[in-house]
Amino acid sequence: SSAGAGGGGAGGTAIDMIPAASLGTTVAINVGAGSGGGSNAGGNGTAGVFSSFGSFANAAGGALGTGCTTGTTCVGAGGAGGVPAVGDVLATGGVGADGGAITVQAFGGDGGGGYWGNGGSGGRNNGAGCVAGDNGVAFGSGGGGGACLNTTAGTTGGNGANGTVVTFNYTSSAGDLAEWY
Repeated sequence: SSAGAGGGGAGGTAIDMIPAASLGTTVAINVGAGSGGGSNAGGNGTAGVFSSFGSFANAAGGALGTGCTTGTTCVGAGGAGGVPAVGDVLATGGVGADGGAITVQAFGGDGGGGYWGNGGSGGRNNGAGCVAGDNGVAFGSGGGGGACLNTTAGTTGGNGANGTVVTFNYTSSAGDLAEWY
């Protein structure tokens, strides 16, 4: 049997210019933890977790890549990119690629890339055996799917990378910030 699992989607990006006067004494920050790759028994990966900076900026994590049950021939679907909800600049995360399997090759889908860079590479295999997917590379990127060719063994998918929170806070003296965009 041959199987290629889908890559995980990348998390979204939300960028917000925040006047310092709008900030309270504390702001709740959530940095989304990297998601888990699929198991070597054909399990799906896990979806990413949202990152946020108080009520100023919020972006969802990427969707999971679909795994393949060990010992079957299948192609796993890649995960959708996370959608940002709040911010001045909103960028949806990249979609994870679908896996693939033919008689002579199996390949896992690459993890979705996003604003901050590339996702993990999917496993590629031209001979019997399994190759695991790589972990996400850039902040919020998806992990690559694993691939197995002509075997009933299984392999893991790569983990998604942690999200990040970056803030731009300013104090204005009647200037124009339009150049920043």
